[in-house]
Amino acid sequence: TEAQLMKLAQNMGLEWEGFAIHLGFKKANVDIFKVDNPYNTKIQIVEMLIAWKERQGASATVENLVKELEAFEIDEDKFEFFLESSELM
Repeated sequence: TEAQLMKLAQNMGLEWEGFAIHLGFKKANVDIFKVDNPYNTKIQIVEMLIAWKERQGASATVENLVKELEAFEIDEDKFEFFLESSELM
């Protein structure tokens, strides 16, 4: 849900830009997320996650997002709330 994405965005720091690249976004995409919301990093992150969700379609599951977070070595405490939920985004 967007509420889950907002919570994840709150927990992520500047590492979100590298994570976006890990998810397949180009640097230009990251720059657009930043330009569109220049004063709100949280919204930049949410917009990136929503774009990932749209790109993935039916593959945009909590399980797949968690796999990507783990692969990028994001601290589990930043997304452990996802582990308690099997609800699809």
